[in-house]
Amino acid sequence: MMRIIDEKIEGEFDGFKPFTLKCKKGWIAGTFQIKQNRLCISNAICQKCFKELIQFAIIKYKTNKILIYNIMNINNWFMLKGFKRTTMLDPVYNEVVDCLIGVWITQKSVE
Repeated sequence: MMRIIDEKIEGEFDGFKPFTLKCKKGWIAGTFQIKQNRLCISNAICQKCFKELIQFAIIKYKTNKILIYNIMNINNWFMLKGFKRTTMLDPVYNEVVDCLIGVWITQKSVE
């Protein structure tokens, strides 16, 4: 089993909880959006560890609703079955960004 480090991010945040999850092979960063009850993944550098990191976040925040924010840098976004491509207006930079939105389906292992 992969060791995952859950970095605590200090501060007061209105409507969301930021997080960073790391392992030996990579990391993901994002926020848990409280009102929408979903994870927003804004950055990821993973070498075959994205699945384990996202499943850790799903268990921690008790939701499998996911928004992957700004997919411009993700060249294999199409591999996430069931996710739909959408655009959003970034509230800080006032720019339209490409995103993926969907529900992460965790498959049970067959033994």
